[in-house]
Amino acid sequence: MNATKTAATSTAATAVTTATSATSATAATAAAAATVATAATTTRTTPVARLPARLVWPLLLAAGVALSAWQWREATESPAAHGGHSHLHDDTGKPARLYAWNADQAARITLSTPAAALTLTRGASGWAAPPAHTGKAFDAADFVSLFSQARSDRILSPHPGESYGLDPAALHIAIDDAQGVALARMAVGAMAPDGLGRYVQLPGEAQVRIIPDYQTRAPLAAVIQVNP
Repeated sequence: MNATKTAATSTAATAVTTATSATSATAATAAAAATVATAATTTRTTPVARLPARLVWPLLLAAGVALSAWQWREATESPAAHGGHSHLHDDTGKPARLYAWNADQAARITLSTPAAALTLTRGASGWAAPPAHTGKAFDAADFVSLFSQARSDRILSPHPGESYGLDPAALHIAIDDAQGVALARMAVGAMAPDGLGRYVQLPGEAQVRIIPDYQTRAPLAAVIQVNP
């Protein structure tokens, strides 16, 4: 009898222990699940840094303006629009010279517009202008020294119907040597959109070139003096 009671008591104790262990495991599992859920909730609700609304629209507007400007430039000067847009450079990386003659070879300069013409010749005492040309601002020696080194910044194929100020040209430049052999011929057109270059065209070329405006500023001013 006592043995039976002892066995029953032991069985009951074992059952209680098992139940207690199960309850502890369930509680631990629930606690772990709660921790995971809390972490997930924290992750979902962590605030993300955002730009103030008042800054978003100005930034978008600035980006749109920049994109539009880039597209306009590409449309007006890109290879796709002009069938080839090249930068010709020499071995030093500079744009290649247009001419192969030197300033001391030049003996006559002729500048002409639809309304006037000016011819200067070089003699033993230097460059001389005709008596009718009273303006002394044009330095022929300085001009041929600079012009003999002329380089084109860009070459582009013209749009149909676009004259670039070359029909008629604003100015024609002709430079010859002492034997009358042509050293340079150039038609000078309108100012380029950047305000730094000018459209020009060389004989026999279908393309239009852009050269620095300072290359043609002095001869244009000289012809204006002839026919103000």
